[in-house]
Amino acid sequence: MREMPTLAYRCSRLAEMGAVNAKIDALLAEMVQAQDAAGVVAAAANDDGLSYLGAVGFQDREAGLAMGEDSVFYIASMTKAVTSVAAMQCVERGLMELDEPIGGLLPYLADPPVLEGYDQAGAPIYRRADKPITLRHLLTHTSGLAYTTWNHALFEFRQRLPNASPIEGPDLRRAAPLVHEPGTCWEYSTSTDFVGLAIEAAAGMTLAAYFEAYIFSPLGLTDTAYVPTTVSADRLAVRYRRSAGGGLEREPEEPTPVFFGGGGGLYSTATDYLKFLAALLRLQYVNDQDALIGGATFDLMCEDQLSGELAGQLPSAEPHRSNPMAFFPEARPGWTLGFLLNRDPLPGRRAAGSLSWGGLYNSYYWLDPATRITGVMFTQVLPFADLRILSRFDEFERYVYAGFEQR
Repeated sequence: MREMPTLAYRCSRLAEMGAVNAKIDALLAEMVQAQDAAGVVAAAANDDGLSYLGAVGFQDREAGLAMGEDSVFYIASMTKAVTSVAAMQCVERGLMELDEPIGGLLPYLADPPVLEGYDQAGAPIYRRADKPITLRHLLTHTSGLAYTTWNHALFEFRQRLPNASPIEGPDLRRAAPLVHEPGTCWEYSTSTDFVGLAIEAAAGMTLAAYFEAYIFSPLGLTDTAYVPTTVSADRLAVRYRRSAGGGLEREPEEPTPVFFGGGGGLYSTATDYLKFLAALLRLQYVNDQDALIGGATFDLMCEDQLSGELAGQLPSAEPHRSNPMAFFPEARPGWTLGFLLNRDPLPGRRAAGSLSWGGLYNSYYWLDPATRITGVMFTQVLPFADLRILSRFDEFERYVYAGFEQR
């Protein structure tokens, strides 16, 4: 029985990949020098444990505070993977069903309105959805829900009706109408926020409490939470915005409302999040009984749910928050029960069937069940889908795979 790997382990594995890791160090330094990001932390692992961990640049550029390997980042939509795993834990425990109407747990989604347009007076025209929304729809972003950031119809709706609540959600983000019939197409959306609400209803506890009890505490994720602790607050990375000239401007330091959402809101470190990804690949466990979810459940989470439809296409309606993006269309991306999936391999990078996604402030991850390699790159830069950072993430991933090939 092999020993349980730990992310504190950085001896023989790092030594074996020393030459490649030096190239990654140089890559991260180039990112900071070119103002791709004020600071960056990257990490990668495989079955033997941590293969790379590096931090370069500034946690707070203006204060001259260096980025650390334990710096804390707002990870935004990287929360979705955690929520999706939590939902599948609830499915394993019989608290939820993938294909039962979610209205049983969330009555305000039992008969949701679909936006059809506007009448001559400018009032919205709704119709009732023909089929119920299920947990599967929510996990696969086929519920008919959307984000204003990436859906022009919903963006227009909010411009016309900034305070309308056609769905009685707990806030305006989760109170918008559907823009498609459930089950008809992929649309990146607030769906995972409703998954979080369903977990709360099924488990009888807040999402924060559920995460702590069933994911964070078992994995030892001490720096992952909706509200940074008094210890981790001093390690909080400052957020920046890409300026018109291509440089970086510090985001205004305004109070940010805490969002306890299934689709976003968590803070974490690169090492904490890599532990979570490694747990999904069962890299840290001696046997399956200690895993977050069963092997069969993880296999189910890796299955394409879209029947050939392409996912990962984001036409931006709010350019201050996100650039338009189509994630690696050459790999014919699909979507699983929680992740973007590349149906074809990315040469020199991840294998076919790999899972990935990112967070609004240009943090990204991948996990590759075929090769059992996983990696993360954390920055704090708006808008999302920054091509300069994505290009560096591509290079980082290539170096990681090249290092394992050279062993």
